[in-house]
Amino acid sequence: MECCGKWLEKVVTSRVLSDINAHHLLPQNQFGSRNEHCAVDAALTLVHTAQQGVRAGSPVSTLLFDIQGFFDHIRRDRAVHFFRLLGFPSQLCDWLLSFLLDRTVVISFNDFTGEARTLSDGSPQGSPLSPILSTIYTFPLLCLAESWNFCSLQLYVDDGSITASGPTFRSSTHTAAQYYEVVSDWLLCCGLTTDPDKLEFISFRRPGRLPVALGAPFSHLGVCDMVHGTLSVPCFQTVRYLGVYISTKLL
Repeated sequence: MECCGKWLEKVVTSRVLSDINAHHLLPQNQFGSRNEHCAVDAALTLVHTAQQGVRAGSPVSTLLFDIQGFFDHIRRDRAVHFFRLLGFPSQLCDWLLSFLLDRTVVISFNDFTGEARTLSDGSPQGSPLSPILSTIYTFPLLCLAESWNFCSLQLYVDDGSITASGPTFRSSTHTAAQYYEVVSDWLLCCGLTTDPDKLEFISFRRPGRLPVALGAPFSHLGVCDMVHGTLSVPCFQTVRYLGVYISTKLL
């Protein structure tokens, strides 16, 4: 019976992915759980965005973040609502709601087996549906980011980057911090939050003598959200994004 359930999940996942690709339902700045998209593509896009700003003579600030406990905190009613917004058939949406309802989990370690506990939210670990559920769950945020000025947002499932440019270091860092607050507020409304321990900040500029008009580079980026309050993120010379190391020299 369990084997049949997994087979059905794979069939539904394949059908959903096919519709996403055929009708271009997800924004291009979502790189996770999609055909012909991978982590390297996301890293290269980030580098390309930063290079464009640097070539234009603008300082570029990038803030990397991670959505904390993403799969475990997906709200089923909101997830199904997003499927409906994208135009998926009501039969599929009803099946998805049923799939996410009345789930239980049992903790087993060595000779210990705990009691079954009911889960009110979250997507099943190991299910082929979970990755595509997560990408659809955040599509409204990515659509919102398409209207941002001098700033871009991209996601690879639960790993995100905010990249901003401006005429000075102060303006680019301010823009990055401003839109981080937008992202964190949106996530909070959907039952999610960023992981403060995984925030990373890096700043890019054209090599050579630093023009006075650009101002001084920032050693820390100050950000604020309603869950963690005010945070100070140090500026790194090298960051690791999706397994790819990116330095201030964009190498």
